[in-house]
Amino acid sequence: MKLTLRLAHDELEMNRISSLKIMNELAPHMGELLCESFICPEIRSLSIDELAGVRQAVTKNMINATKIVSLKYFNQHIYPMYERLAKDSDEKTRKGCAEIISEIAKCSDL
Repeated sequence: MKLTLRLAHDELEMNRISSLKIMNELAPHMGELLCESFICPEIRSLSIDELAGVRQAVTKNMINATKIVSLKYFNQHIYPMYERLAKDSDEKTRKGCAEIISEIAKCSDL
């Protein structure tokens, strides 16, 4: 996990994207507490990355963690991030949000 967190803060776009893919795969094995404490904060941080490619990767790699967190955490942190990404200036990021809307809806009580 330490290496993945280091990759999430790397200056290379490719490494930040790789960290998202790894976190998405790890999330189902980490449990709610670790997802809320480590994985989701990193995903949220990368969701505001200056590079559109990283934000696009967030939309493709956030679902597993989204399914693990509590409803309260989802409503306070994940859904606002999703809403912001759905209004992103980058068309591919918005498209990525549209592609996962059904999965987001399954996690929400909104």
